Amino acid sequence: MDIRLPEVCEKKVATFGEALVNLCPVRRGRLKEYSSLEIRVAGAECNVAIGLSRLGFRVSYIGAVGKDTFGNIVQKRLNAEGVDVSHIKHLDLPTGVFIKEWYGFGDDPAVWYYRKGSAGSNFTPDNLDFELLKQVSIFHTTGINLVLGDTIRSSARQLILGASESGVKISFDVNIRLKLASPDVWTNEVSYALQFADYILLTEDELRILYGLEDPCKLYRTAKLKPEAIVIMKKGAKGASAYNYRSMLESVSGIKVDTVVDPVGAGDGFAAGFIAGILWELELRHALEIGNLVGALSVTELGDFEAYPHKSELNSFLHQNLLKR
Repeated sequence: MDIRLPEVCEKKVATFGEALVNLCPVRRGRLKEYSSLEIRVAGAECNVAIGLSRLGFRVSYIGAVGKDTFGNIVQKRLNAEGVDVSHIKHLDLPTGVFIKEWYGFGDDPAVWYYRKGSAGSNFTPDNLDFELLKQVSIFHTTGINLVLGDTIRSSARQLILGASESGVKISFDVNIRLKLASPDVWTNEVSYALQFADYILLTEDELRILYGLEDPCKLYRTAKLKPEAIVIMKKGAKGASAYNYRSMLESVSGIKVDTVVDPVGAGDGFAAGFIAGILWELELRHALEIGNLVGALSVTELGDFEAYPHKSELNSFLHQNLLKR
């Protein structure tokens, strides 16, 4: 498979969501038995912003952090990654935190969130800049913002509506976290966003949790999707598939990773790679392949986005025919 990436792409992207600080262990084991934690930046939309910036796109991140050390860490890291941070608001509230712990035989860590009352969850509609939306090709957000709190929900809804009214393509990753809300709440809130979205990313489990469906094509009628919307089913190591309201459009196999270090952030990596493929105007199949590649690379290091590739690295992997079956 020969995927050729354009040398330059001037298209812009905006992402919106809650930025978090991750306190990440330096090795596997019980947290209570060792005290070394690394401070890392995380949050689904931050991850996607960084992933796209590394691939050469101009990306603006919209969100709020606290007027605290963690908030400064978030802003400095995003800025260092080339993300436009001029739309970050600093509030007199703490920056959200989550902690990972790996213990046992599985690859997935246990995760504890400390985000109630966080600055990110209190981003208000008064902070919105709709002029930014008119300058971007794709606006990306996730379902997390619709269940995290009243103010961020209102902001997310207004941004989604504003992007739609401006003719901006909307990428929406369902990204269910049942620790935040019950399935009924998720279904109610996500349904609002789905009617506007152009690219809908979700897993097979999320489709069942939200609507009790097995067939993605039935989502169009159930959730009142736009006829031209494309549903992307993320299947992890099994690959990914794309659907319209009639049938499957494309299906690609996954990339085998011998050693999974940290799977958190893989879905966001997929989103960044897929969006990049769309912005580069590649074939849909190739956009799925690049999403798979970025997602697979992300699990090879600690941290949500640390292993996301830069464009030159992505080109190198493509030239190695990593995606050839």
